[in-house]
Amino acid sequence: MMLTLNDFRENDWQEIIANAGIKSCEHYHGLFRQRVKEEDAQKKELGVEFYSFLTAVASMWLDPERDKNNPLQPMMVMDGRRTLIPDDIDDNILDILEEVASLTRDAEMRARFADIIWLRRRKYQYGNLAGEAYIDSARVLFEQEEFHAHRRVERAIQLALLLNNKTNFDKSITLIREVLDSHIQAKGPLFPLLLISPLIKNDRDNIQHYIALCEHAGEAAEQTEDWFQAIRYWETKAEAHQVAQEEENRRMALLRVVEAYVQEAEKAANDTPSRNLAACKSIEEAIELLRRIGGRQDRVEQLHQLLLQYGENSLQEMKEVSVSVDVSPQVQAAINYIKGKTIEQALYNFALIGRSPKITELRKEAIHLMQEHPLQFWIPSTTRNRTGKVSARQEPDTEQETLIRNQMLRGAGEHRQIHAFSIVQPAKRQIQLEHHIQLYHLMPIVDNNPFVPPGQEVIYAKGLLAGFNDDFLVAAHLLIPQIEGSIRYLLVQKGVITSGLDNDLIQDEYPLNKIIYLPELKEILGEDIVFDLQGLLVERYGSNIRNLAAHGLMLSEEFFSMQIVYLWWLTYRLCYLPLLALNRQATSDQSESNQDMAE
Repeated sequence: MMLTLNDFRENDWQEIIANAGIKSCEHYHGLFRQRVKEEDAQKKELGVEFYSFLTAVASMWLDPERDKNNPLQPMMVMDGRRTLIPDDIDDNILDILEEVASLTRDAEMRARFADIIWLRRRKYQYGNLAGEAYIDSARVLFEQEEFHAHRRVERAIQLALLLNNKTNFDKSITLIREVLDSHIQAKGPLFPLLLISPLIKNDRDNIQHYIALCEHAGEAAEQTEDWFQAIRYWETKAEAHQVAQEEENRRMALLRVVEAYVQEAEKAANDTPSRNLAACKSIEEAIELLRRIGGRQDRVEQLHQLLLQYGENSLQEMKEVSVSVDVSPQVQAAINYIKGKTIEQALYNFALIGRSPKITELRKEAIHLMQEHPLQFWIPSTTRNRTGKVSARQEPDTEQETLIRNQMLRGAGEHRQIHAFSIVQPAKRQIQLEHHIQLYHLMPIVDNNPFVPPGQEVIYAKGLLAGFNDDFLVAAHLLIPQIEGSIRYLLVQKGVITSGLDNDLIQDEYPLNKIIYLPELKEILGEDIVFDLQGLLVERYGSNIRNLAAHGLMLSEEFFSMQIVYLWWLTYRLCYLPLLALNRQATSDQSESNQDMAE
């Protein structure tokens, strides 16, 4: 593509935008596409090329909630092909867009150009320009009542937080509040949740105001028997209470959600014709939520009976008709350890920003805690999963060594939580600010790597890349099975048999729950890393991530916990460091002790 700056100066694309009825790229895309047809009919090849480019730029789908590092998604993906994304744009055109962005009169297109430049080149002035333009665009689109207006202000907030731009952040919050207030005044108490959710997340000083709004809207929805809306408002109220750290109020709001589900089920069952299948779904949601809240087993049993009733009735329907610690010093140290480095050095340093907690220190802390607070180890305790089932139990007569190990697992979990929050996340964010990590940056790390079995390099690289893009749902699903394969691969290379032999001579591989406890693994990785992996992946008093994920027992939001972030970073560290050479010296970490930031 041979576009020039003069193409942007001499064509009337800004007039096309100025005359557009709706000031959004979704609408501009159609206008530019129509102009392409007109230019083609007149055999104007340069005009076709220019407006085809603008059509492609306007076609990108803004979705900041899906992926804040890649908010401009392709409009269409089909048969292995897709429409334009920022990475497809040539450097010479990016040079032109840097000139064009600030000269673009329309806020929507100015935001689009500036955001593309920010995403590709990480130039702060364009990130700030994009944020400011998104705010201006959102204001116009809110006035036009355009459905996707909120996406612009959400992106403005993302950029403001990333770039520490308080002015743009305050403008974004103020705009949402103004729109929300005007909507309530004009249309009554039922306001769009799309407006209030960003306020709850980012305007904590006024959280009580938003709590009151949600309560008012929830009660109004119940009065009109709009149970769908009522559920959403009580859920949002619970979210706001969580932000405000009001656990009991959060619990009460969630109980209102439960009862709204019950009312929704009753309404569905009493409809004409009745909808007992829908009623079953609502009761299932209510029971699942009650189990997560806890303490209401009597109500769970009542709803279970109701579920059985609706379930039986649904069969008839089917016949008829036929789912606080101050960590600021650590945060700043992590940022400084990455800041200003080349991409290669930043990736290298990222592997060295910490290490697995030492098992000797965990044991010392556990024993000290048992001596200082013995009562808590004498009282029976249970650990429950989110469905209310008992996943671990500790009785007063539990052996002391088991009590110590259980407490060590808890201590390691606390270490991982703090390390991921105060060191891994800030360091990763600094990398995101300065560099645009892509797959080819990570392939050299996993190629010819003694930790990565041959043929699984791309899977590891894509899992690591997903983490750098904050998509830990994908990262976890890609990497957790590969870690098990790597542990088995290391043991086999050591000469350890990792499979059994039954009476029919079938050789089934041992599961991770067995091979991760083989003593040879400590000789390869060291006892600190092995204990860390055990706690992360398979221990009931640890995170137990592998077992929970493998059996579908984790909610989508749980894949964005600090334990998952830590597991992703630890996997990256294992792939990067020379610790994985199959020799006993690796267990001491002496080869890197002078470089390891944690030291």
